[in-house]
Amino acid sequence: MSPSETRKIQRVGTSTLTISVPKRWAARCHLVKGDPVIIEDDGEILRITPPLVIDKATLDAGLAVVDQLLSELASEPTRA
Repeated sequence: MSPSETRKIQRVGTSTLTISVPKRWAARCHLVKGDPVIIEDDGEILRITPPLVIDKATLDAGLAVVDQLLSELASEPTRA
């Protein structure tokens, strides 16, 4: 975990307060303007995390591994 930072809360419009996130954190998490983030409210603590995003190629590769394992299991002789 990196050192903490102090950020100022800014008012946007009449009823919205915002805080910016560090640019290097956003870049490390592959976030750009307009991306959603998850905010968890734990009383006095807010936790901000990027949503889990899995690209199609990664998902397809994972499914191929699962299919291979299922095929191997199906071809094994049953044990009594």
